Amino acid sequence: MHTKTLGGSEEYAFKTKPVAVERLPRGFRVERWHMDAAPPPFHRKVLPAAEKDRNVDRRNIGHMHIPGTFFPESMFSPAGSGSEKGNREGTREYRNCQFMTPETRRSTHFFWTYLNNYEGDDHNISRSLHQSLIEGFMEDKHLIEAQQKEIDADSTFELQMVVADAALAHFRRTFAALVAQEQAEQATQQAAVVMMKPQPVEQGA
Repeated sequence: MHTKTLGGSEEYAFKTKPVAVERLPRGFRVERWHMDAAPPPFHRKVLPAAEKDRNVDRRNIGHMHIPGTFFPESMFSPAGSGSEKGNREGTREYRNCQFMTPETRRSTHFFWTYLNNYEGDDHNISRSLHQSLIEGFMEDKHLIEAQQKEIDADSTFELQMVVADAALAHFRRTFAALVAQEQAEQATQQAAVVMMKPQPVEQGA
């Protein structure tokens, strides 16, 4: 996915596996490494000419928090530099926050920010990252819209999980449990309010 923008080579998707998956009370954290690989297009665009064709070691960390806030982190370091052991010399890092705010049952606002730790006064880097994220979103847009049509057409439609979706499955189960808990608490509160209402006193004839 996103081989020409945010993701990089298809090898990243099928060769690498999460080295850590943390199931959190309100979300998850997943960490993944891709060693000695070509830099993905969004990163290659902003590298100095001398570094564009040098391989990198790449670390991605994804945090997802209920109700729908996603914090991806990406770190790129010279291949073989030992960043997986804690050496941060020559690394470039990105921080991204994406948060979805529903408008209706079938439409959502998508907000995001994209930060890096090396830009300095060269704001062209931020402009390039901005454009790359938009390109990546537009690659997803038609798939998201097609999914929504399936959901609208069949009220019993449920997304099917595969092994690679373990963290996402945990998120959805946790989200559903918290929604059910919130609805039960609201129902209890409403029932309590009804019971507390003063009842009219009947007058004798």
